[in-house]
Amino acid sequence: MATRDTMISRWDDTLMHALRCLYRTGLKRCSPKKQWLGILWLSLLLAAWPVARPGWGEESPPLEVEADQLEQDQASSRVLATGHVRLKQTDKFLLEANQLSYNPQTRKMRADGQVHLQRSGDQFFGSHLQFEQNTARGLLEKAVIDMKGPGGHATAEKVVLHDKDNLILYDASYTNCDCDKPPWYLKSDQIEVNRPDNEATARNVTLFLHDLPVAYTPWWSQPVQNIRQNGFLAPSLRVSSANGLELDVPYYLNLAPERDATLTLHPTSNRGVLGKVQYRYMGVGYHGEIETHDIYDTKREEFRGLTVFDHFHQWDDWRFKARLEQTQSRDFINDFEQKLVENTNRHLDSNVQLDRLWSRERAFTGVETGVRWFQDLQAPNDRQTVQQLPYARLVDERPLPQWGSGWRMGSVVRFDNFYQLTGDLTNRVDLAPTLNHVRSLSIGQLHTRLGVRETLYQVSDNPIQAGGRADGSAHREASLVNVRLNSHLQRTYSRQEWPTLLLATLKHTVEPSVQYTVNAVQGQSDVPNYDSRASISNNDPVLREFSTSNLFATNLYPGIDRISSGHWLTYGVTNRFLGRQTEKAQVREVANLTVGQRYAPAGERDYQKGHSFSDVVSSLNVFLSDQWSVTTATRFDPYAATFMATDAAVSYTTPHKDKYDVGFNLNRQETSETIKDATLGARIGLTDGWRWSQKVNYSLEQRDVKNWRSGLTYEHDCWSLELIAGRRLSSSTVDHGGGFAGFLINFKGIGGYGVN
Repeated sequence: MATRDTMISRWDDTLMHALRCLYRTGLKRCSPKKQWLGILWLSLLLAAWPVARPGWGEESPPLEVEADQLEQDQASSRVLATGHVRLKQTDKFLLEANQLSYNPQTRKMRADGQVHLQRSGDQFFGSHLQFEQNTARGLLEKAVIDMKGPGGHATAEKVVLHDKDNLILYDASYTNCDCDKPPWYLKSDQIEVNRPDNEATARNVTLFLHDLPVAYTPWWSQPVQNIRQNGFLAPSLRVSSANGLELDVPYYLNLAPERDATLTLHPTSNRGVLGKVQYRYMGVGYHGEIETHDIYDTKREEFRGLTVFDHFHQWDDWRFKARLEQTQSRDFINDFEQKLVENTNRHLDSNVQLDRLWSRERAFTGVETGVRWFQDLQAPNDRQTVQQLPYARLVDERPLPQWGSGWRMGSVVRFDNFYQLTGDLTNRVDLAPTLNHVRSLSIGQLHTRLGVRETLYQVSDNPIQAGGRADGSAHREASLVNVRLNSHLQRTYSRQEWPTLLLATLKHTVEPSVQYTVNAVQGQSDVPNYDSRASISNNDPVLREFSTSNLFATNLYPGIDRISSGHWLTYGVTNRFLGRQTEKAQVREVANLTVGQRYAPAGERDYQKGHSFSDVVSSLNVFLSDQWSVTTATRFDPYAATFMATDAAVSYTTPHKDKYDVGFNLNRQETSETIKDATLGARIGLTDGWRWSQKVNYSLEQRDVKNWRSGLTYEHDCWSLELIAGRRLSSSTVDHGGGFAGFLINFKGIGGYGVN
């Protein structure tokens, strides 16, 4: 007798022969026994296979049903619910309605009367819903939709739910506004929402402002979620006297999570089509950006452009920085509106720098190397423009404990290679060790500095900056003795001592300083001048602008190629007022006043126009409260009894955040030209949402407005409007600058359009 295992083995063999026969020869060529066995096996397999179950056979979470009344129709296997019906499945699915019919076997449902469907963060409201839970397909009528995230709000006569990520709205309106009566909305025949592609697209779209149609487009698209994706950005439109009508059409490319690019076409009616490319990138320890603007100028019949590159990289303690600026035409930055460089720049500065700093206790060592390249926008070419290719700098400072406390040794070693396109070049080596000592006295601190400087030059050919020296070497020796005494006096006033005091306490400090400087220089007249600014008229070096910020400078020239030889005495005093408010316990600076001057004995007055005393410089900063502030900086000539330079500003901010400011600027040039300007500014809130701003620059010498800008702005949570007019400061209103007027309107979520 056959065993059980033997019978199962024979049955398996027979079944496999039957299936093999059906697969290879077809149903009609198999024996009747094999036909029946194969059909029976397939039937059992199909019967056991899960049908229309979510997750390919995974058990779906249970449904929770609540209602005022529940009934079950045995014939149709339906559950009927009426009155405050609530059907819930975890936190991802919720259905509320007045009536519900649900088939547990097919998982199809129908809801009527004040339907509310919530799924995957979206909220749907409507009058009638047909929904199949297995496939997430459905139909909602008379719908109101609140999409998750920045997706916006919409209404539609009919919504077709294809699955959990895709839906179509028919005869719909859409807005990003959260208010009950949105000030703007879009109407469309059909809006398609595709969450996997993060895109909502519409056809035959009309923009309405308070039920008034103002614009139409046959196609429209915007992201559903606040993540980056490819697509057109909001265009802008402007009118200028130089370029005519200008249109900006940018396209955004999301290349990778750490890289993106923006391509922009900028057609103009007077100069042709300008192209813009911006590329940004970042990674671990580095980031950068490159942007270029290029055009074939049909007005001037030449190629013009501007390119700017920024990069930063850090490896442990090493840092690498690069900034490159290059233009194909000297006046590009004035003829075309751009934000890459300031349009008042007369030089473009490119530099590449690598540096590192080593710190240890009270000592440090730093190294820096790189190149600098300049483009002179005033010269016809850069053949005479001085470039630094390359330069290197080493600094070191450390204490000298064997000499006692307070002694430190510092040193600077620098190498520069100055190069011109004419082939002229100069190598410069500068060595500057210094010895510093700080000693505390009963009246303050005494700072002593002793230093020497040796500067070597090797000149090739005949550069202009070499002062006529060609193909030769030169050197300069300098020594420095600098002694400075700082003192500090203070007193604190209470409200009892000063009843009119607005603060709980007021601390007044008086900080006088006096400094004696001796510079001895030999051989300076024979060396070139590369980094000390020279006057255009006679090529003589120009002194550093004298102010309280550089009152105690040991070199009255900028740079190191020129050193102010001689000796002089500098003195100044700073008064500070620090107060603690009664309502707030914080201490803040209320005001500070600094006044200073230099004295030079006979024979050492070349830097003071032959006078014993220099101009008097002062600065005053007052911060009476969070609303009032006053800042001034002056330079006064005591011999001519004339203010040579003044820069002052008064600002007031109201509790309602309105702001008013008045400024004054005076500058008497070496060429006897005097500049006197007054500036007026205001930013005033008119009514809810409306704000007016004004800025005027008025020339007191010319008795004329140099430039002005006025704007009326309305801001709403959903949109904003700005009306602007003004005149730009320009030497030629034909090529650039001149008057302008326009408007800019912005809609939340879909961008701004307007004339500027």
